Amino acid sequence: MTRNPHSIPKDPETRKQEIIDAARELFLTQGFEATAVSDIVKKVGVAQGLFYYYFKSKNELLDAVVEHFAEDYLVAMEQIAAEPQLNALQKFQTILAAMFQFQKQNEEIIYVVHEKSNELLHHRVEHKTLDKLVPLYLRILEQGIREQLLDLKYPGETLAIILPGLGQYFHGLLEVSRTDPELFQEKIHAGLAVLEKALGAAPGSLQVEL
Repeated sequence: MTRNPHSIPKDPETRKQEIIDAARELFLTQGFEATAVSDIVKKVGVAQGLFYYYFKSKNELLDAVVEHFAEDYLVAMEQIAAEPQLNALQKFQTILAAMFQFQKQNEEIIYVVHEKSNELLHHRVEHKTLDKLVPLYLRILEQGIREQLLDLKYPGETLAIILPGLGQYFHGLLEVSRTDPELFQEKIHAGLAVLEKALGAAPGSLQVEL
């Protein structure tokens, strides 16, 4: 695909976002390693030199892709948390289902982020995401306490203890979901049972449709 020399130039932020969007699509369909810079610029329809105007390398572009899909995830979580028709347990169920769906849709990129070579990127995004998720989840916990659906004396401290470990546990099930669906379901039920116990929710009150 070649660029029309008579076309109206796009503003830098729009063009940069086009490159990020194209990279995200190609990373998910072809894999990060198999996607070349030439593939990305061809998809966008720009010269390869323009890529290096915005990004020093493909790894720097990966940073931008991950940052953007982390923002998408946080927006989705915020929308669920703000839904007035859902009680606290329904919000947690919806959030967990959305989390699994998001991980499945972006699993190729998530695997790359968790590689040893991208450890700094992983930790940066994880901390940024957790910083924004903690107050969001705290609001839901406080709602659940008011609704008498959760029996919690220290909601903030509970979150600080369980949230990082819970994310790692459920992320670790991505590979299991592809290789052993039965074990995957068993692990999900176990994780939900632990979460119910930690939140002071009634046994069986957290069910997630996958």
